[in-house]
Amino acid sequence: MSAQRLPGVRVLVTRPEPAAGRLAETFAGEGAIPVCIPAIVIAPVADRASAERLRERLSGVAVVVFTSVNAVEGFFGLAPDMSPDGLPPAALAVGRATAEALRVRRVDGVRTPAGRFDSEGLLACPELGAERVNGRLVAIVKGEGGRGLLARELRRRGAEVIEADVYRRRAPPPLAATLDGVRESIDVVTATSVEALDNLLGAAPWTAPWLSRRLLVTASERIAGIARARNLSRVTVAEGADGASIVEATVRGMGGGIRQGGNGCRGGR
Repeated sequence: MSAQRLPGVRVLVTRPEPAAGRLAETFAGEGAIPVCIPAIVIAPVADRASAERLRERLSGVAVVVFTSVNAVEGFFGLAPDMSPDGLPPAALAVGRATAEALRVRRVDGVRTPAGRFDSEGLLACPELGAERVNGRLVAIVKGEGGRGLLARELRRRGAEVIEADVYRRRAPPPLAATLDGVRESIDVVTATSVEALDNLLGAAPWTAPWLSRRLLVTASERIAGIARARNLSRVTVAEGADGASIVEATVRGMGGGIRQGGNGCRGGR
């Protein structure tokens, strides 16, 4: 059995459940001590109209794009009777974790970007090239809000776009108080969405300087760029939003990991 690379390192996992639990298990496998405090809560949408519009027009969709694991879970949650055969032949997932969530639901042939795992990466996929989408219907399954870049660019390429909002994000009300109880013991903070990072930074006046003194592991270059613009300099970027990629980025950011008997920080709750 190989040596654990993060023994005793306390990692703040900010994903919502159940994704937080899966990431925590991956960190624990490397000897880290995960502390799960969701910085974002995923909730059902109040208005299902956009999802219903997609269901009505699904047979005419040429390409369907899933922008997150939550988009997959939200879509199938709103359409529990949906058969994988009912989806368009071309399905794109923003990253490996999203693709795996589709494969679990027996959706075959899912493609992911070859480089960065965000809207820019999706737009670089051949399936969304202008020659492939011009005059065709493209569906984007997503959460409420967002940048809108993907839809705007696809329309510029001549596609008809239908967006289905299948979940919404909100900040947990007692976030500052919960963070205050563990902040001095945390070595590494993970941020897998811009919303989670915003919620962490805005939780209390002390959170921004506190974050600046920790290693921040992000799930995309976009999140990292926003963190750097807000004066967070100890930032490392994972190659994807899946657990293995986030752990690898943490090991890299810690300088290759910590040998057994390293800092072993175990303070806090």
